[in-house]
Order: sequence, then structure tokens, then C-alpha cells
Amino acid sequence: MNADIPVIQILSANAGIANLIGGTGIGNARVFPGTVPQTKSYPCLMVEVYDSTPYDTKDGASVVDHETVKVFCYAEESSTASALGAAVRSALDDYNGSVGGYTIGHIRYLRQDGQHIQLTNRKVFLRELDFMVRINN
Repeated sequence: MNADIPVIQILSANAGIANLIGGTGIGNARVFPGTVPQTKSYPCLMVEVYDSTPYDTKDGASVVDHETVKVFCYAEESSTASALGAAVRSALDDYNGSVGGYTIGHIRYLRQDGQHIQLTNRKVFLRELDFMVRINN
């Protein structure tokens, strides 16, 4: 299953995140799967599935997966990266419901890490958040 897709949809629709990154909705919000295009400005989010584990049943194929989803919050200011990390956690932690045809059983916050990275032409602050997403197949 691809838990990154509904997570991107949740983040793209969140008003608090939109206030920080600008724009809402798929295609307008700066929330990207896998990589951030070089032409995009900061702040922005990148989402990727880090690990996927099936939740086996006794009598057939797995109908639920547990996926570790990483959300990377990029910003040119440390305070913006921190605020974006807090908004992402607020939007995702303890979430359950249907999103774009996907059924999310539960999203649980796992951890957060912060760092600054040097790109070719500028310094960027990063908050990395990990979530466990229980998603139905």
C-alpha cells in the first residue's frame, strides 16, 4: 500500500500548514512525494514511505499494512521549520478516517529530529517527523 498518498492529501488540505507553506490542495500546496523539485521554493514538505509491514491474518492475505511514513519539513528559518513540524504533527497524530479512497485506521506520531543542511547555494533547516500509518489494503 502507499500511505504517502493519503498523507500528502491530508497535509495538502490542512489550513495551518497552508498558512506556513502557501496554497492548499494537491498541485497548489508545496507538499511533494519522494523529492522536492529544484525549482520549488521553501518552506515545503516532502513525504516518503520508509518501511512497510503487513499485518497478517490467520486465514488469508494481509488486509492492513503498517507503514512508517517520514515527513520532511524544509525551511530557510529554524523557527519556520519548527512551526511546520508542529503543524504536521497536529494534522497527522491520532488521525483516522477515509482520504481519497484510502482507509486510514490510525496514524501515530513516533519521533522527530531537527538539523540544518547546506545546499549548493543556501542553508536550509529541516525537521524530520516519523509516523506509523495503519492503512487498509
